[in-house]
Amino acid sequence: MVRAAALEAFAPIGCPPPLDADATAALGDPAWQVRTGAARGLAGADGAVAIGPLVKALADPHLDVRKAAVISLGRWAADPDAAEALRRALDDGDTDVRGYARHALGVRGVGTSH
Repeated sequence: MVRAAALEAFAPIGCPPPLDADATAALGDPAWQVRTGAARGLAGADGAVAIGPLVKALADPHLDVRKAAVISLGRWAADPDAAEALRRALDDGDTDVRGYARHALGVRGVGTSH
């Protein structure tokens, strides 16, 4: 839990190098809490570093990791890769993930109409 909180704290300070590499690596941690903290922390990183790993995190088996990744990706919703990943997240099995994806994309309504 401490590691997860530390990774999440990277976002407000801009997640500079080498912290961005630490957060990216932590997306592969066995603990879902650590992966969630890493996805949240990457929200502060440079898009060139964060978008690819966050897109991959949308395939995580744990819904909290996917939700954190969607929320973080929302920062770069205008980026084509992030926008495409957010559109795919509109079909996620979790209601929160879909809702945050809709919010990031500015999509209104219910369901997956995009």
